[in-house]
Amino acid sequence: MNSSSSTMSFVLSQKGKPLLVMDDYVFRLNKITNTTKYYRCENRDCTATAHTDLNNVLLKVNANHSHVIEPEKKEIRIFKQIVKERATKESTPIPKIYEEESTKNDFKILDYCYFTVSKRDDSLNKARRLETPPIPDSQIFGIPYLYTRTIENEEFLCVDKFIKRKTRILLFASNEQLKVLFQNSIVLMDGTFSTCPKIFDQVFTIHSIKYEQSFICGIGLLPDRKKSTYRFVFEELKGLAVRMNLVFSPSTIITDFEHSLAEAIISEVILSDFKLRKENQKNIISFSFQVATILVATSILLKPCTDKYNTLTYLVVIVVMKVFV
Repeated sequence: MNSSSSTMSFVLSQKGKPLLVMDDYVFRLNKITNTTKYYRCENRDCTATAHTDLNNVLLKVNANHSHVIEPEKKEIRIFKQIVKERATKESTPIPKIYEEESTKNDFKILDYCYFTVSKRDDSLNKARRLETPPIPDSQIFGIPYLYTRTIENEEFLCVDKFIKRKTRILLFASNEQLKVLFQNSIVLMDGTFSTCPKIFDQVFTIHSIKYEQSFICGIGLLPDRKKSTYRFVFEELKGLAVRMNLVFSPSTIITDFEHSLAEAIISEVILSDFKLRKENQKNIISFSFQVATILVATSILLKPCTDKYNTLTYLVVIVVMKVFV
């Protein structure tokens, strides 16, 4: 075979090793010296070889292959390489990557690809995990850029600040979620402590009502349950609203009866919005705790029907609106 007329390209194996593709034959890298790379045909029974310099310029080729050419193998290797690259660089589900890339390939090789590639989900998941940062053991850790963006490459990590030394707050929300939150007057808040990364104290969620449905508008990782922490969250939400030329000023906030959160709501939402004088603060606090007590009592009374109909959210909203009116 004339080396000058040979078509040459390179692909990667599943282990990341370079493969030389020449005229649809695949060569594996056998060894490297100071000046030359030595390749041999991937078929173990074939004695065909090729040599290139360190810049991958072809120097010599012995193309006496002892087997027929299989051009599908090259296409399948390229397919595998693309799938693996996307699996390690994107957060797209692996089955979806298969589906998207399969539509770009020749349908004649898709059946073969299905049996040879789809069975490698485990290896692709392993490769993806190797690219995933290890779970940190403190709140001082870096967040890769990929994990701060949405699938559409929009900002998702909207708050990442240390409020004290080694005490960090993270708040995740897209611009669309924040817009829904700031444009609605009813806000629901809740936290979970049992299902939370060990280095944080709780996963704090913020919801809003739209189309008579509850939509999640923010997910926060909070270091504790202190009033100052909740106040910091409200201050950050107000700042985000200003940045979007909107206002965070809900007329109704529904949450469970947590003392620190209730005080933060009163000081950051009620008192800041209406700028009440100090002599009226005690009455407002008393009134707010009455509202919270009504919410708790209502949730207890409605517990049997919530298990069956899941109507607690809407019934509680009605109660709160009547109280504030």
